[in-house]
Amino acid sequence: MKEIDKQITSVFKSIELVLGISLFCFALWKSYTISEFMLYSKSADGVVVDFVESTDGDGDAAYYPVIEFEASDQLIYQFEASILVYEDDGEGQYYSVRYLITDPSNAKVNGFWRIWGYTIALFVIALVIILHYLFAKKSMFEER
Repeated sequence: MKEIDKQITSVFKSIELVLGISLFCFALWKSYTISEFMLYSKSADGVVVDFVESTDGDGDAAYYPVIEFEASDQLIYQFEASILVYEDDGEGQYYSVRYLITDPSNAKVNGFWRIWGYTIALFVIALVIILHYLFAKKSMFEER
């Protein structure tokens, strides 16, 4: 019975390692794409011109602001921001935005955590999983 427990533990530890490495690789890829976006993008000032109504997980009304900005080609672009707000009274509010020079319609609200937060969270989760695997592996060797 003890041998079966060791085999099951070994399988779960292998899955944990694969998951950790996969998340780490995905985070590396995300950081590369964000770096490319930052390299080939410009910033501009945008203003909230409208809101798109949605619902949050609890069924409450929530809104995504529609932000308008002028790109370097002197054209006006709009995009739906990924910021969830609970009141639609922020029309006229200003945001800094970043947009691709070659595709200004691909814009994001500018800010370190808004752009990098998801990727940093992925790195942290991946490192926690990998470190957990390594420390568990070390303690397994010490038991033998």
